[in-house]
Amino acid sequence: MKSVHFGLLIYAFLILNCVSGNQDINRLNGKESKNCKSGFGLYVFIYGKSLYPDRFLNVKEDKGSREIVYLFYLIRIPGKNILIDSGFSDGFYRKKFGFSNFEKPDQLLKRCGIDPKEITDIVLTHFHFDHSGGIFLFPSATLHIQNHDLDLLKKQSYFPNQATYIRSLSETNRLHSFDGTYSLLPGLQILFTGGHTPGSQAVEWIVSSKGQFLFTGDECYFIEECKNGIGLPKEATFSLRRNRDFIEYVRVLSDKGTKILTLHDPAILQEGEDIATGVRLLYSF
Repeated sequence: MKSVHFGLLIYAFLILNCVSGNQDINRLNGKESKNCKSGFGLYVFIYGKSLYPDRFLNVKEDKGSREIVYLFYLIRIPGKNILIDSGFSDGFYRKKFGFSNFEKPDQLLKRCGIDPKEITDIVLTHFHFDHSGGIFLFPSATLHIQNHDLDLLKKQSYFPNQATYIRSLSETNRLHSFDGTYSLLPGLQILFTGGHTPGSQAVEWIVSSKGQFLFTGDECYFIEECKNGIGLPKEATFSLRRNRDFIEYVRVLSDKGTKILTLHDPAILQEGEDIATGVRLLYSF
């Protein structure tokens, strides 16, 4: 697999991004939103909670376990409805991990006015069940995934007839697997990270000087710890070195004003504006 050298990414970012990012990107520019179709922007969906062992988290001190939330994101731009991860729906995993406040991802989207068939793309940060187990809920979406994690996803059974569904994606040209970094759209780049899993990836989205975001996947769980250089423990990594390279990239982008967003930090529930139960608007334009 072609690896990204994060030192080069950091250098490029410092050269190309001279605008200070100190503006508060959580302000919603005076716009009001009643549902996800009333404007373009970034939405976060909270589909459950559970306790999770500290030994797998990027935390300062192992206290046994703590609560994490389970999130996915919607980037809504003209002509595109892009999900960052898909959540899941299988009852087996809900019971195994002791989920509370669980809601199916497609129902959350419907609640804010988005038909699941309107999702055009899903970027999977990695193959684990809570990130990829809901892909079948969005039957029109093209899936974007690193080759190594696609190979691992094919070996799982996160939902009924999963192998058949993945084959159907390929047969209908809706499966985009690749190695390394890929520019999905102008300003929206998928970055190979390869720390948490062999094919882990992050997403960097630059809307404007006031709207710059980095979606970390599970290279880190808690935002402040991530920004302060605390990476994953060895038990939670495929490559500790790649995870640490990415954590340094997070630090540089955060210092320049990029908003860091993970998929499990309860602090995100305090960001932005409530749209509906389980749905928050983080940024609009």
